Amino acid sequence: MKKQIKYRLIGSLQISGDKSISHRSLILSSLAIGKARISNLLESEDTLSTVKILKALSIQIKKDKNEWESLAIYKVSKMNSSVYSKPRIGSDPVNDLVLNNQLIVLKKLLKWCEISLPDGRKGFVKSSDLTKNNNKQKKLNVNHLLKYAKNMMGVPYIWGGNSTKGNDCSGFTQTVFNTQNIQLPRDARQQALLGTEIPLEKSKPGDLFFFGNDNKIKHVGICINGKDFIHQGGKVAINSLDPNSIRFDSHRKETFLFVKRIKS
Repeated sequence: MKKQIKYRLIGSLQISGDKSISHRSLILSSLAIGKARISNLLESEDTLSTVKILKALSIQIKKDKNEWESLAIYKVSKMNSSVYSKPRIGSDPVNDLVLNNQLIVLKKLLKWCEISLPDGRKGFVKSSDLTKNNNKQKKLNVNHLLKYAKNMMGVPYIWGGNSTKGNDCSGFTQTVFNTQNIQLPRDARQQALLGTEIPLEKSKPGDLFFFGNDNKIKHVGICINGKDFIHQGGKVAINSLDPNSIRFDSHRKETFLFVKRIKS
């Protein structure tokens, strides 16, 4: 009997495998569909064996990820969607989808697309839920950016989340900017290193507002107009740094640090 090595993907995904790395496709699915960062797979019964597995796995994942992304030129443009077993609503579901999921389109039908998922499963998605990924997009479309941000209003807070089903503050901004093919780093403190610092009085829609204390970044939101911003703070909502606004948030006012403008 093969020795079973158990290891945990920090977050929620539980995996158990052996030295054959038979679960590579499962981890790849998490990476490709959710843009998850696969790191710190460290909780192991056999550290040396796990390190060997992860080294081999890392090389193969990078190869498969590059191959996948070269073929997956369509992405989900709706907040949520579904993959069906047949090209009709009501057929057995194959998988659910969220905004920005990348897919390989195998065949275009009248109102449906036959698609392939990262783990090889196939199914059908409504054509209206997909858009061709424009990697050559040169200018940030602020109107589209804010449309997607506002469509997420009410989405609940989930620590470490970065999808339309649940997110934290930096996961929210990352998801929104990804609709414009701008890949922000995962954490707010990393996002704060990007772009050009702008005075609050000159902020424009699409700029990032950063918050914290003692110059430690702890929160981020997106400017929608003047001192108003949309952010994830328990649920996605709009607040303001303007004391005269009905959306004024005194806590955010006290912890506001600076504004950054992100260029595509």
